[in-house]
Amino acid sequence: MELWKIHKFCTTASLNQLYDIEKKLERLSRLQHTTNADKALEIVKEYIELKKLFDEG
Repeated sequence: MELWKIHKFCTTASLNQLYDIEKKLERLSRLQHTTNADKALEIVKEYIELKKLFDEG
């Protein structure tokens, strides 16, 4: 998946959706050891932190 699509999804996703994607990417990253999965996981984790800080709902 292209990283811009990850950004686009994360901007509109709920916190629960982000946690679900984080779990899937962690599994994928461990299984395939791909740089793209690692980068996507990093992006999702950043969005989770931002949502926790600024979206209190």
